[in-house]
Amino acid sequence: MKQVIFKVGMASSITFGCLGIMTTSLAQIVRDNTLPVNSDVTPGCLVCKITGGTVRGVNLFHSFQEFSVPTGGEAFFDNALDIQNILTRVTGNSISNIDGLIRANGRANLFLINPNGIILGRNARLDIGGSFFASTANSFKFADGSEFSATNPQAPPLLTVNVTPGLQFGANSARGMIRNSGDLQVDFGESLTLIGSSVVNRGRLTARGGDISLVATNGNLTNSGDLDPGASDPGTVRGGNISLVATNGNLSNSGHLSSYSFSVGGERGDGGNIRLVTTNGNLTISGDLNSSSFSPSGTAGDGGAILLSARRGDIRGGSTKAALASFSISEEGDAGKGGNVTLEAQNTVTNLEILTLSSSSRSGTVRITGFGNLSVTDTDILTSKQVSVPQPFGNPITLNVGGEGRSGDVIVTSSGNLTFNNSSIESDTKGSDQAGNVTITSPGEVTFNDSQIIANTSSTGTAGNVTITANSLVLNQGELTAETGPTTSNQQNEGANITLTISESLLLQNESLISARATGNANGGNIRINTGVLTALPPEENNGSDIIASAKDGDGGNISINAQGIFRIEEREANRGNMTNDIDATSQSGSSGQVNIITFIDPSQGLNQLPSNFTDSTQEFDRTCTPQANNNANQFIITGRGGIPSSPDDILTADTVLDDLGTLATGEQDTETQTEGNAENSRNPIIEAQGWVKTPDGQIILVASASTPNGNRYNSIPCHPMATD
Repeated sequence: MKQVIFKVGMASSITFGCLGIMTTSLAQIVRDNTLPVNSDVTPGCLVCKITGGTVRGVNLFHSFQEFSVPTGGEAFFDNALDIQNILTRVTGNSISNIDGLIRANGRANLFLINPNGIILGRNARLDIGGSFFASTANSFKFADGSEFSATNPQAPPLLTVNVTPGLQFGANSARGMIRNSGDLQVDFGESLTLIGSSVVNRGRLTARGGDISLVATNGNLTNSGDLDPGASDPGTVRGGNISLVATNGNLSNSGHLSSYSFSVGGERGDGGNIRLVTTNGNLTISGDLNSSSFSPSGTAGDGGAILLSARRGDIRGGSTKAALASFSISEEGDAGKGGNVTLEAQNTVTNLEILTLSSSSRSGTVRITGFGNLSVTDTDILTSKQVSVPQPFGNPITLNVGGEGRSGDVIVTSSGNLTFNNSSIESDTKGSDQAGNVTITSPGEVTFNDSQIIANTSSTGTAGNVTITANSLVLNQGELTAETGPTTSNQQNEGANITLTISESLLLQNESLISARATGNANGGNIRINTGVLTALPPEENNGSDIIASAKDGDGGNISINAQGIFRIEEREANRGNMTNDIDATSQSGSSGQVNIITFIDPSQGLNQLPSNFTDSTQEFDRTCTPQANNNANQFIITGRGGIPSSPDDILTADTVLDDLGTLATGEQDTETQTEGNAENSRNPIIEAQGWVKTPDGQIILVASASTPNGNRYNSIPCHPMATD
């Protein structure tokens, strides 16, 4: 097949009141007489032979007022064998209802455009040697600027040049619906494409080794049928690509999408790529996706890439988890790499199972990106695991796909907060290579609710590294583990690293766990925590929340915590059932690791206990020196300039009673203390406190200054004048 390039523009959608399959017994194929050489078809035929049309090079053009094929009917394009593309337009106002057979000669590709809509019924079939393309676009627009329009068939220039294959769908966009309920199939290596304002596919589309594309330009795209561009052959074959795109609506897929490669004795047949993209809506998926490469005896190729994108919406699974699988497995030979899986969503990813695996090479990378506050719920990610592999042509077989090869990395990034609910990330290894690394990044809060990260090794490999960077981190029955298993060799496995860089706070609760422990003769890993405050809530069950880098026969790992404060968790051995929150880097037989805690607040020193009984203030202050202490003090005297308080109730101070009347002599001198007050007051005068001292038992006592460099040069003024009768 020659390369065919197409492009779809945008337009407003049109609502159709009725899009049913035609019930007439005769075909409705009527030419419109708009071409230099018009199409030729017998009116009222059931099996209609279509001849004529305008030929330009390897392209044959047909134009019809109506084009429909009834149940049991046939539209046969009797083209010359050297024709590569048959381009057909419908210029009238009728929908194309096709419930019969469409066929053509040779290897020609068939293109059909009808802006009013195209309905393919349950009995719709294809018998063509090339690819099939159906669209509700207004026109074809070619690279040389010429146009083949269904809405303006007389527009010049019309077919003035010999255009070569390389078509574009052009300036005017799809405005009608495409709906398929039939079983449409093209030859090996060819493609199937349906493009409409909205697209509904309930049938089966098969294009072995070719591509399948469904595009909705201005409405929703709904697929409940199986799409199969997968390939199987005794030689080397490659799976085709699947593309489902909704540019301005929601995308829903409940069908099985399979772009696998099944090679028998061949070499490196890669799986195809699968893309599900909605630019302005939500993506719902309940059907499985498979872009794997499998070979029972030869060399398997790489798994294909899987992309689910809803940057302005959510990605949601159905009532049962949809599996996204991209693996490379050879039962006896070598395998390629697992495919990469990418998810893009605004706020939600839910109810999915993601597997990217390889039996002897590296598994693929899983990348999840949130463009808002992202919640990952009921979602499991596995980049190595023992799985049951369904063969396309036989019973399932069980392979230990994690026996060799490095696990894939997992990268989760959110523009806002990031929450994991009942989800897991497993990037472990059972072979000699390293487990995958897990990286979590968010500028806000990261929360693990009953969720876990597992980057372990159970063989001679090294556990993966776990890195989380966020403003705050909450583990609520959450687990971050990068554990290293024993080995039968003399070589000790080195532990992995867990690095948590948390700007403000790290909270552990409900038996949460941060573990880089080791079993057997392996060494514990390293845990590095940098945070503002580290807090562990009191245990509610038998076990507390622990931070562990312990070992059995190897050496314990190192735990480094740098925090402003650490609360309710301390260094001690973490034993199950102890109901304590522990930091443990011990080893049963080897050397214990180092626990290095740097903090500005040391809770192990305890808190200062403040006295519960305060000093009696009535014994420390003279109440006669308060404003209005004398019930008869109901007058005030204006003394002239300066020293006037703002209110009669204010205290008159010594420092404000004199105005600047002259210069006083320098030097120190003692002044007599006036003794005025109530006649019955025989106590020593109360002196204003000038300082305070702390007693050995922690009490604070106000005292008068013993001496001052320069005493008050002026007599103190009493709080109130002497009472008079």
